[in-house]
Amino acid sequence: GEYTITRQLVSGADYAFDCIGLRQTMEQIAPACRTCHFGEHVGGTAVLVGVPSTPVELNAIDILINEKQFRGSIGGSCAPDRDFPTFLQWHADGHLPLEEMVTERYSIEQINEATTALEEGKISGRAILEF
Repeated sequence: GEYTITRQLVSGADYAFDCIGLRQTMEQIAPACRTCHFGEHVGGTAVLVGVPSTPVELNAIDILINEKQFRGSIGGSCAPDRDFPTFLQWHADGHLPLEEMVTERYSIEQINEATTALEEGKISGRAILEF
């Protein structure tokens, strides 16, 4: 939580990511970001990756006076034509172990089970539908 991050990083994190999309985690990322010390640097950046299902409340005063940024990222803000060749090269060179990111595999016959698991938040990483 916020307390642990700010205790470890006295001024807060340079970047804080929410990859879950739960209200409670989304509301923690901006407060966990680095605060601005006037004239020294801008505040940290909170990045929303998880897809929210409910509105969230943000402390606009904290974001304003600490010059923090709150931004979204769909698909890692990736441009496939530009980025995929780089990702493939990283994988070929052993720097991007894609196999380790896959936590679940489902056959095409298990599509309903896979959909239910996804909707219920039971997939902890990435799932592959094999057919």
